Amino acid sequence: MGVVSKYEKLARERFEAIPADKKRKFDELAADNPEAKAFFDLFATVSKTVQPSSVTRKDLITVFGKEYDPFMILEASGSGFTTESFTMPADLPPVEVSQSFETQWADLEKYFDMRSEPLTRTYIDCISLEVMRHTAPEPTMQQLRLYGEISASYTSPETGLTLSGAGDYFLGYGERSGESLENLSLVGEAKTRGTKIGDTIILQTLSYMLMVHVARKRTKKAHPRVYGFATNGYEWVFLVIEDNGKLGRSRQYDIRWNKVEIWKRLKFVFEAARDSSPTTTPAVSREATESELVEAEGKEESAPYTFRLITQHPPMRSDEEDPE
Repeated sequence: MGVVSKYEKLARERFEAIPADKKRKFDELAADNPEAKAFFDLFATVSKTVQPSSVTRKDLITVFGKEYDPFMILEASGSGFTTESFTMPADLPPVEVSQSFETQWADLEKYFDMRSEPLTRTYIDCISLEVMRHTAPEPTMQQLRLYGEISASYTSPETGLTLSGAGDYFLGYGERSGESLENLSLVGEAKTRGTKIGDTIILQTLSYMLMVHVARKRTKKAHPRVYGFATNGYEWVFLVIEDNGKLGRSRQYDIRWNKVEIWKRLKFVFEAARDSSPTTTPAVSREATESELVEAEGKEESAPYTFRLITQHPPMRSDEEDPE
């Protein structure tokens, strides 16, 4: 958990603990004191913001509703994931990776220390690139693109709680799809090698997946489902939010012992994400897609979420600040 998120959590707990009569006194004081009002507004805002890196099951329910309760895909449920809730076809064909990738992979293992997050991401970048070469869209389709370090937020219209953070990987279409949550269909979170892919990481990945899912539903995408993965380079867990909002999770795979299975599943989720968006139709029909979005946006004054590319990357968190 980062330093900022610690303060946010503390402010939220303290704000919620303030009795209603004292909150009314704050309002009375702020009415005649602009400086006090600005402080109290900031305090209330911070207290109602949570980062995906420190999100809890309760937070996700508060933001997105009980229908998205992630309990059954968490280790806390005690299921042990002996039966996967996100299953894939048993006859998935093996993926033949290129010789250039094999050489590069061997060099990364030989020369890179994967105990740092930036170098781990380089490793995952190479894997993602190889998978995308196997899942490239047809020439008549728009360009499939993988975005990294993207800022996204969502505020619950019912509770006012805001989920805000910067995700590691988002897959979408077109040159500008990184500016529209609804044009994305796959989310990935990367951690340093050796980091346990436990509930904290799963909840963090689900946070971004749910933001995308809600945006796709709001703009009436034919298939609002969203796929995801969480990995430390060695261990991989695959996730899905189905069209009906049902959450699914695979068991954990280790690339050292399950290399064939991981490659098959990576190709499957990338292809499924590619095919789940209406923007995979030929470019000549894009005008109709844009009209659909304009019509959907006209029904609501503003979206409860924001999404933008980070052009200046924030400093990397140290392991002490974010062990997960």
